[in-house]
Amino acid sequence: MKIHSKCLSAAIAVLAVLLSACASASDNGRSFGSSGCAAPGDPETAEAVTQYLKGLTPKPQRFLIQATGDSALPDAGRQVIQAAGPTYLFPEDTAKQTTVLTMLLEKGPFPTLLILYGGTEPADGNRAVIRLTGRYTSGDNVGPAPTKALYFECKDDHWSFTSTADQKSA
Repeated sequence: MKIHSKCLSAAIAVLAVLLSACASASDNGRSFGSSGCAAPGDPETAEAVTQYLKGLTPKPQRFLIQATGDSALPDAGRQVIQAAGPTYLFPEDTAKQTTVLTMLLEKGPFPTLLILYGGTEPADGNRAVIRLTGRYTSGDNVGPAPTKALYFECKDDHWSFTSTADQKSA
């Protein structure tokens, strides 16, 4: 079978375009917003949770985290929570939630924070935002905890924490 050089050149050019398009589509977030950085990952999630916990009043003495679902913290955030104090999984089933809350109240009325992940998304320009919120389930301040947007800026292909903004609870 004889291949003409013009056909071969055209086929190679088409293949190069297709490979380039596939590489761009699978570049793990290199086009995260207009930042030039890959999508924020574990280090940024850990820093966001650390910053979220700073200055909370009352200071949580134990934590609840969802095991599954959209509001479950990524593993890096869970590790920060576990290092900050006793941590319990908060089940989706309401009957099981009641069991967990009752068990915690029996151990004492310590401020307990259920921390919820609101996602990571591009912000303006070269920034990304990680949203976190929570709810105090025991202690003197039972009810909503602050909802915060934690901003990171892309500099030299790396994310750096820049600021926190309080947000209205949904």
